[in-house]
Amino acid sequence: VDFLLSGAGPEGTSVVAAAIEKETLAALLVTLKKAGVDPDTVEIRGVRIAIRLAASLSVDCVLLDICSSRTGLTIISGGQIALLRSLQSDSIVTRSSRRFEELGLLVRQTLLASRIVNVEKKNFIICLIGDKDQQQATDQLASQLGVEVRKYEMSRQPLIRIKQGENQEYCSRLMDPVLALAFNFKMKNKTFNFRKDEYKKKKSSSELRMVFLRASIPAALILAFIVIYFGYNYKKMSGQQEALGQQVIQVFRETLPEVKRVVNPVQQLRVKINEIRKTYSGQKGGTGYGVIALLTEISARIPASYPMVIKRFVADSDIVRIKAVTGDFNTVDNIQKELEKGSYFQTVTISSASQSPKGEEVRFELKLELLQ
Repeated sequence: VDFLLSGAGPEGTSVVAAAIEKETLAALLVTLKKAGVDPDTVEIRGVRIAIRLAASLSVDCVLLDICSSRTGLTIISGGQIALLRSLQSDSIVTRSSRRFEELGLLVRQTLLASRIVNVEKKNFIICLIGDKDQQQATDQLASQLGVEVRKYEMSRQPLIRIKQGENQEYCSRLMDPVLALAFNFKMKNKTFNFRKDEYKKKKSSSELRMVFLRASIPAALILAFIVIYFGYNYKKMSGQQEALGQQVIQVFRETLPEVKRVVNPVQQLRVKINEIRKTYSGQKGGTGYGVIALLTEISARIPASYPMVIKRFVADSDIVRIKAVTGDFNTVDNIQKELEKGSYFQTVTISSASQSPKGEEVRFELKLELLQ
């Protein structure tokens, strides 16, 4: 059993259900398998064309798929499939001239019982597909029902062009259902499919291989992208790490020029800092404040924009003397003013300031008296 949703309203959702006997379906699949055919879907003939009609017509329509022994009737109302019926003709009538008269009677009875279209108001049309000789059916149905009856051929619809082969002719009776299947290949949930549950198509080894290949290509591309991305980042970070390492070594050599052998600059500098901490302790309120804190205070007070190189740094319990060079006398004055703002120093005095013989720099000495 399979079904379609044919519309929703205040009273509920309309459902069109269809069924096929399991024995019939199984026998059909066995026959097709012997012929080397394993279909993706098993559907009701004419439904795909009805779906295409529902999307293109602005009026209600009754689609008749006329075959030799039966006729498939599909009512399309409001752009949806509203009813499906299989009209079985009597075998004696089928072979006689009364065939289409009997068909007209069955169609009229079905439409009256369905109450979907108004037979009296004739507010619908009839479209015919199926057997190639339909002129008699067209005339008979138009006479009996009093509505427009037209033959529907997909090959003659707008934007469709059939290229005829040298010795081949397109047969609408046989090929239109196939053409409808090709056009509506994305409408999986809008048509019937009886290949489900135990009759669901199982993928063959070649199909599974194709699925694997289709999945492996994007997976390989993603993996390649990840490898390239991380490889690029690793190379970039390695370069940054090497540059930082060189900067650390440069700072170490500028700080400790007397050390000739640099093995682990961070550890060696840490050892040197610990030695400095043990060699000096100034006075502040009776508690010692270390040389690191003192150097931090001086470094924080002197802006990085001031070009200054310290040549000598001497500290005792209450005075710090700094000998340095800079670019001009204004910078010396600015350095003095900045250091006077520090919380560690009582006074900051320029002991001396002179220009070098070549006039390229100013040598000066500062005297910093610590707070007691």
